[in-house]
Order: sequence, then C-alpha cells, then structure tokens
Amino acid sequence: MATATGTGRFHCTCPCLPGCEIVAHLARSADHAWSGRSSRPWLAVIASPLAMMATAETDQWWAWPVLLLCSAGWSPAEPWMWVLALEEAVVGSEWVFVGSSSLASFPAERPLVAALWVGFPAVLAGIGWWSRRRG
Repeated sequence: MATATGTGRFHCTCPCLPGCEIVAHLARSADHAWSGRSSRPWLAVIASPLAMMATAETDQWWAWPVLLLCSAGWSPAEPWMWVLALEEAVVGSEWVFVGSSSLASFPAERPLVAALWVGFPAVLAGIGWWSRRRG
C-alpha cells in the first residue's frame, strides 16, 4: 500500500504487490505536480466560470467538477478560490438562461430585451467602479 508521510513523499509499504511501486511513483509525481503549480488567477476566476457557463447552456454538467478542479489548481495561494469560481458560474449561468429564454419568449421585443440583458451587467460594473473610486 502506498502511504503519504509528513514530508509529502509516498512510500510503498507492501512489496508483495506488483503494482505498488507504480502507484507510489504516480502518487509522488502527482504530489510534485500539484505542489509546484504556478498561480493563474485570471484562468481561475474568469476563464473557468465562462467555460462553466458555456457547458451549462449546452447541458454538459459533467464538465463542472473538472473545471472546478482546474480553478483550484490555478489558484494555489487562495485555496478557496474555486468557491468564487463556482459562484460566478452559477450566477452567470442564470443570467445566460434568463437572457436566452427572454430572447426566445419575446421575439418582437428583441432590441429591448437585448438592451436590458446587456445593460444589467453594465450597470453593475458601473456601480462597482463608482464605489471603488469613492474609496
């Protein structure tokens, strides 16, 4: 059986199993790759939630755990950054669903629906910019 020690190393404790050394080597390699990853916050909180919104729109929910794991891997300094990515993806997916169903439900009012759909995040961005400027 491959076990983890306090130093982050994996050692095989049962030499009778033929695949134990392979498992220990794979565990050491995965531990080394995970602990040596570099920080990519842009990918963690922008690209991953956008990809999650796209997969939600196309009903490919299986990709969400993979993308959350990627978000966690891209933010080693902030271990809970994946929760922010999940929140952004849920809110963004709801925005996509509301907008796309509104455009489909009101085909005669497309310019108005599109203006409201695009205007809402623009207003939120403006409020955020204004509140940061005020200090």
